[in-house]
Amino acid sequence: MSLPMDPPKKGKRDEIHSVLVLRRSSDGKFLMGRRPEKGLLAKQWEFPSIVAAVKTAKEGGGKDKTFTQTKHTDEELQGIMQNYVGGVLSGNVGELSTRSRITPDAGLVHIFSHVRHFMSVDFQTTNVAPGESDEIDAPPVVPSDGVDISPHSAYRWISRE
Repeated sequence: MSLPMDPPKKGKRDEIHSVLVLRRSSDGKFLMGRRPEKGLLAKQWEFPSIVAAVKTAKEGGGKDKTFTQTKHTDEELQGIMQNYVGGVLSGNVGELSTRSRITPDAGLVHIFSHVRHFMSVDFQTTNVAPGESDEIDAPPVVPSDGVDISPHSAYRWISRE
């Protein structure tokens, strides 16, 4: 007679996220998006990001997994993110500085109970002028060419204090 056993736990899903840290040069504030009302990390603020790749099992099965990159190059992903942020800012992104970047192999990882986010982070500054309010209504999220853009309920320019 065998005793009942718990089913095996699923492993963590691995994803590479392309994150944009956008700083407004006039006052040093950063563009942040507020997560939806429900779900993982509900109502918390984060930098705009897109899912650039997901780790999936290799053909033929087995435990080995490999990252399946989207069909976009790194530069195309950067363009998709900047177009999305341009939509958030109603096309007024100003002049962007040259980007500096931290790649996923630098070890920047955010671990949840069921998923690991390996971060590729682009840092840029914009000369866009402050508006009457730092609050920005969130545009509807429309995935761009199969790229998963993190949905946000609102955006805001936020200072470090």
